[in-house]
Formats: sequence, C-alpha cells, structure tokens
Amino acid sequence: KIVDGQVRGRVVFDVNASNVVSTLAPATLARVRNLTGADLVVGGAYLVYPGQAGQRLVSLQVSVQSTARGERAGGFKEEGSEQALFELVGRAGKRLREELSGGAGGVSAATLGASFGGSQEAARLYSEGLARLREFDPQAARDLLEAAARLAPEAPLVHLALADAYASLAQASRASESAGRALALADRLTAEQKRLVEGRVAELARDWPRAIASYTGLVRDVPDSIEYGLRLGDAQLTA
Repeated sequence: KIVDGQVRGRVVFDVNASNVVSTLAPATLARVRNLTGADLVVGGAYLVYPGQAGQRLVSLQVSVQSTARGERAGGFKEEGSEQALFELVGRAGKRLREELSGGAGGVSAATLGASFGGSQEAARLYSEGLARLREFDPQAARDLLEAAARLAPEAPLVHLALADAYASLAQASRASESAGRALALADRLTAEQKRLVEGRVAELARDWPRAIASYTGLVRDVPDSIEYGLRLGDAQLTA
C-alpha cells in the first residue's frame, strides 16, 4: 500500500492457506507503537471454500507482527467446517494465546456457542446489531437484535444489546425486561461478561453505586478496554 509516496503496508500471500493476509510496513508499525504503546499487532484473513458432500470449509490465517522490531513475530493457520465455526474460533484463540504468552486460558468454544445459543446466524445478527448501535442507529439495531433473540432466546449477550437498543429508543420498560432476561441467563457467560451485564442492569435501574462498582472492576481487570472506561465515566457523570 502506497500513501504519499511511502510504503505503508504490504500483502503476504500464503499458498498453502490460499489466504491473503494484510500486514503493516515497519514504519507503520513504529507509528502504531508510538501512538498506542502496543507491542504486537494481530491481523488475519479467512477463506470459505467448498468441501466434500456440499460442506463449506473455513481456512483462517493469523499473522502477528512486532511493533518494536518491525517484523513478523508469529502466525498460524486453522481450518475447520463452517458448521463448527465456534470450535475453530476457540482453537485459534487458544493457539494465539499459547504462541504469545505460553498460556492456554481464555474463552472456550463451548462458552462461545453458549453465548449465542450455538446459532451462527444469531451471532451474525448480534454483531451487525452492535455495529448499528455504535453508528447511533438504534432502530436498525433493534430490528437486527430482535431477529437474533428469536433465533437464540437463551443468549444473554443478545438480550443485553437489545436492552441498549430499547433504552436508546426511550422504551424503558422493554429495556428493563431485556436486561433482566440477560441477567437471568448470565451464568452462561464468562466472569467479565457477567460483570458487564450486572453493570448495565444497574444502570437501567439507576442504581449508580452498583453500576460504578461493576464498571470499576471491569476497568481494573481489562484496562485496555475503551468501552468499559466510557461506561464507567458515563455512570460516574450521571451519578
């Protein structure tokens, strides 16, 4: 990629994976390091292609670059069927953590599946609904998230996002109902996700001390999250 006559990035083609992975040039990596303090940049690409008996397969290529050295620091390929997408994502996450830090913790494929009731379509609708919320289009978000909730009625994250959409549309009773549903199902989530649900439910109930306590814990445990910091600031300001 050429910007103002300078090389800002390059593309690596992996013949074995049949994927194209976009990577950053050393000068761009140095700028990323100066601006964000990040030590590593993780990127990747995926390819969906037909397998046997009409089954669709997914090939995921992950690349890790060092901002300090300005070069590739690692990477790998994971493959699996589209029907087992959650398992593929779980394996890729575990492998990435192992490669970077030697740890094998994190969210399991079972937890990922439980988050969306095992429905890939619900996960897609949820993702698109969140994007609409962040673009300040709560009506479109509500429609997408309601469709996700119909496909995955036991998915707590869907109900939590739906509560945000209803709240943005000044539908307070429906927002409280969705938030309550999310809280009732929160045992399916990780500790981090459960604390987020608790904080949002407290916000909708205007219980600011409880909301602040939940978000303070999230900011302490996940200090790099802009979302958690903004939620804490909003709760503190409103309180």
